[in-house]
Amino acid sequence: AWPEAGPHDPGRVASLARLIEAHAAFARTLPDPPLLIGHGIGGLIVQVLLDRGIGAAGIAIAPFSSGGGWRGLPAFLGGAMFTDRGRMRLFWQAAFGRDAVIAFDNDHRAPLLLIAAENDRTIGAGAVAATYRQHRLSIAATAFPRFPRRSHWLIAEPGWEAVITDLDHIVLERRVPREARYAVGTQVDPVLLEVFNN
Repeated sequence: AWPEAGPHDPGRVASLARLIEAHAAFARTLPDPPLLIGHGIGGLIVQVLLDRGIGAAGIAIAPFSSGGGWRGLPAFLGGAMFTDRGRMRLFWQAAFGRDAVIAFDNDHRAPLLLIAAENDRTIGAGAVAATYRQHRLSIAATAFPRFPRRSHWLIAEPGWEAVITDLDHIVLERRVPREARYAVGTQVDPVLLEVFNN
């Protein structure tokens, strides 16, 4: 759960620093280090917490870039289209602030899985790949799967299910068949077509 906005937080949404600290404080109360999972800004928070030594492992799904500056601008603009002003400040703080600094060369970081979606128009697969390359400065385990034909909402798209195999691999499976699409003219009766040609 996200904390309430504090007296110094602009708008109705807690600052990025407050969100990071609230999640860190909660994780420290647990008896064992947790598996951290986050999407978008939550994926950024996962990376920050792992960098600080909090968590057994992390999964960052379409994560926002840390201090991405102008690289984070598309995600900022994409988020701005679908959210209120308070949450827009989170995107701005993530892109241009200093609250979510990550030491990408941290060799002691827990394993991290960065997930990207091929058709993501908010936080593109290229941005996630750039984050992956930054994490490769470290010898800490980092993986980067890119899922085809998936959007930014890959974790909630209808018809898909995530399954963890016996080998602890995450596999996304389509449970509902996609609607068939045909090129124009490919579903025409050839006999009827021949009549029109004569």
